[in-house]
Amino acid sequence: LAARQAGLEPNHPLVAHTLHNLASVYQVLDRFPEAESSFRRALDIRVEAYGPRHSSVGLTRWGLGHLLRRMGTVEEAETEVRLAVEIIRESGSADSPTLGAALLDFGNFLVELGRPGEAEPLLAESLRIRRLHYQEDDARVVAALEGLGAARAALGLPASM
Repeated sequence: LAARQAGLEPNHPLVAHTLHNLASVYQVLDRFPEAESSFRRALDIRVEAYGPRHSSVGLTRWGLGHLLRRMGTVEEAETEVRLAVEIIRESGSADSPTLGAALLDFGNFLVELGRPGEAEPLLAESLRIRRLHYQEDDARVVAALEGLGAARAALGLPASM
């Protein structure tokens, strides 16, 4: 980060990119305060540089939401991930693999929160998208099948898709 900042303005988008990646590393290391600070700083820079509905802003909101979920800050996590999905949907293809991954993540989160009815259509869309891009036995398709199956089971519906 110091090397990146040395040659750039402090609010340059490449600094935000580095901060986002650093936050992801901190999260893997369970260094949540540093991860949160880095995600929030990256988010501020990206919003300033690109505006609030840019795809890079959506990705950073998704990362922050995922972190907040792990930290147990459920309400704010849901807000961030919901907004991330909206931004990713608006800024890319309706069938993008990134949207499929974000929908799966958000759908699984809603199932964890005991809201499988809200999750089921998101998970079905994630599965549809993933099937467009990957083989049926690919781990990404299997994860979408598992997520949708869990939502449907919680709703008392058959798991068949």
